[in-house]
Amino acid sequence: MRISEALNLTLEHFNITGRELAQRSGVTESALSRFRCGEKDLQASSIEKLFAGLPSEAFHYLMAQLWLSRNKPESSVQILRVIASNIQTGEVALKTSFPETLLAS
Repeated sequence: MRISEALNLTLEHFNITGRELAQRSGVTESALSRFRCGEKDLQASSIEKLFAGLPSEAFHYLMAQLWLSRNKPESSVQILRVIASNIQTGEVALKTSFPETLLAS
């Protein structure tokens, strides 16, 4: 999955318009529109601005879409179990805005 595809899914899922993201990120509306349609690639600095312009939950959703599209379900399950175990034992500090109910096993 391309970043532009994951971004489109994310914006749709969170009801964020291209105009809103352009305003939040500082990337022009036309550049964002061309990127979303696959007509133009963006520089890494512009992609970072787009990511920074997303609410935390939307950014996490976008990253999950990219990650899950590149990994087999079994691999994802194993990795998530290791992460959950490390969080429970305190080996990894959790810094997200996810509700605790989503983190319960």
